[in-house]
Amino acid sequence: MGETSEYPSFRFTPQIGKAKLVDRNSPHLAHTILSEKKITLLGTPTGFGKTVLMSQWYGALKQEKQRSAWLNFTDNCHQPDTFFSLLAASLSGSSIAVHQTKGMPLERAITAISEACTRYGEDLFWFWDDFHHLMTGQDISFIETLVSSLPDTVHLVIASRIEPEWSNVNFLLHDVSRSLSQIELRMPLALIKRMLVNDGAADVNEHQVYKLASLTGGWPAAIKLAAIGIKEAKSELEVSQVLSGEYKHLSRFIELNILDKLPVELRSFVLRNAHLSDLNLELCELLGGDSDTFSKLQDLERRGLVEESKYHENSFEFAPFIRRFLKGNFSRFNGKEA
Repeated sequence: MGETSEYPSFRFTPQIGKAKLVDRNSPHLAHTILSEKKITLLGTPTGFGKTVLMSQWYGALKQEKQRSAWLNFTDNCHQPDTFFSLLAASLSGSSIAVHQTKGMPLERAITAISEACTRYGEDLFWFWDDFHHLMTGQDISFIETLVSSLPDTVHLVIASRIEPEWSNVNFLLHDVSRSLSQIELRMPLALIKRMLVNDGAADVNEHQVYKLASLTGGWPAAIKLAAIGIKEAKSELEVSQVLSGEYKHLSRFIELNILDKLPVELRSFVLRNAHLSDLNLELCELLGGDSDTFSKLQDLERRGLVEESKYHENSFEFAPFIRRFLKGNFSRFNGKEA
């Protein structure tokens, strides 16, 4: 029997606002795009439209009568019993019968989920949103065991703010998985213009659109917030400030949704080095007295906030979507820490 009734329905449907959305990455090609791989990972920081894109794929597959299931993870899902119960409920909600998993040993729970998918026998597109909630520092190797045991007819589409550190090297093979990065998910010029029009900033000219694209690196959250800033602007000067990255909505978004979500030590590290163009290991250690600078930079890299420097070895730089805003708000974000 299914387990859907034990959980609120929002767990099993895309959670996006009702605002008019711009179609991204050809949702009508969802079946072609997603059926090629066992795992499609959307691993980017907040605000890149992962859930929006997945919801458009999910909707397109539903229209094509392709079997699809959805699951929203939250911060209490990493316990095996809860995790497998949610998986069973997600499948049951898509009319794939699963035996009761609650209280089962890990091996039997994995087998129950895998056998249910095998019995179904046809392509299943399974969307796992907010996967980063499972990465709490605890052992979740059982999830890799489950994924390995799923039949090839199951296509997982995973959205996560933190890149999973798969220990199973097979998950990294090109013919098994696909990873969509910030580059693939950033907004091109044409979609930026449409997004601004949708959000009430229709008077922006082509030069301003290009400037905004250059400033934000195509980061959808920054573009959407810029549209609000432009709409609220009372003068050309205020519009100019928005197009230079100086607007309260974006600063607040970065503070609440990126900086404040980081562990305390990592947040302090970012703020302490926000003004640096080159995150050189020796310089960062000199400024902050950190003995674990490299591990911090690796953690930030998995979160999509830094990337390896194109010009210097053993160095990193802040990702384009956030670099300008960190520098511009170096002292404003947290004066004491900075």
